[in-house]
Amino acid sequence: MSAEGELWSFEFDFGLDSFVMTGTPAFEAQAKYKIVKEEEHLLTLELFGITGETIVKEKALLQIAVDKKSNRLTIDNRSGYIRI
Repeated sequence: MSAEGELWSFEFDFGLDSFVMTGTPAFEAQAKYKIVKEEEHLLTLELFGITGETIVKEKALLQIAVDKKSNRLTIDNRSGYIRI
């Protein structure tokens, strides 16, 4: 929930080495990434070159769990993302 009580929703658009995260209410951030760890269905990405509406500006880690059977993702412990 936002400070105004609105329900947040996020979308991640991954390219080969960068991604854009957009959200509702209005939110956008971009970063470059590299995979630093891969364990079965869990990827750990190191983010850098972070720009946009985020408090993290240097480096950060982002974990993505991939459920190939249901084409679902859990990103940073938030489930419900659909892999397309």
